[in-house]
Amino acid sequence: FRDPSVQEQYLTQYETNQTGPIGTSGNTFIYFGRLPHNSSAFEISADPSSGHNSPHYEFFFLNAAYVSEPTGNYFSCIVINVSPTSRGNVSLQSSNPFDAPLIDAALLSSQYDRLALHEATKQALQFVEAPAWKDYIVSGDLGLQNVTTDAELDQYILGVSTVSWHGVGTASMSPKGAKYGVVDPDLRVKDASGLRVVDASVLPYVPAGHPQAAVYIVAERAADLIKAYWT
Repeated sequence: FRDPSVQEQYLTQYETNQTGPIGTSGNTFIYFGRLPHNSSAFEISADPSSGHNSPHYEFFFLNAAYVSEPTGNYFSCIVINVSPTSRGNVSLQSSNPFDAPLIDAALLSSQYDRLALHEATKQALQFVEAPAWKDYIVSGDLGLQNVTTDAELDQYILGVSTVSWHGVGTASMSPKGAKYGVVDPDLRVKDASGLRVVDASVLPYVPAGHPQAAVYIVAERAADLIKAYWT
């Protein structure tokens, strides 16, 4: 893909019959896992997942470098905390409604999230060191080669962590009559009339997995509520 002529060849192939490498996101499989029941993360926080079979973390695999590298062949295992306890906030920048809001994702602000990512990253390293990867993965991560202690691993995680596209909850749902939250269970904006919110922003917590199915459920429920209101 670094070669412009190869890029053009693959693009032509995709435009002709929708096949080839451009027809995929580059990721063809993922893994969801749970922390062990005796994890130190649970000493400072109750299990934040939605159930005993729900994941705490995700491995997102790519046959490529997650960050741009000028040369070489790479395999990436992106570690994602899918049951976070950190809570960000959104606030107004000014009284001008056209000004962008101030968004603070507060990533890794909770000790549980830091411990969970630490343990999940160690499990990812153990996974790629399995004999099945011999001669396929021939050297370690560019940033992990000199990491030998837990403290150094924590610093590495803090240095490379970012969002994973699944932010929710900026217009969080809450019970009717509750003083917190933006919308009630009927998706009506509190202290406003004639206004509902129907998207991922109403989810009060990040679903323990990708949010697409949860958004479909919210949309289907909203359609029923709105139809019932007008009939």
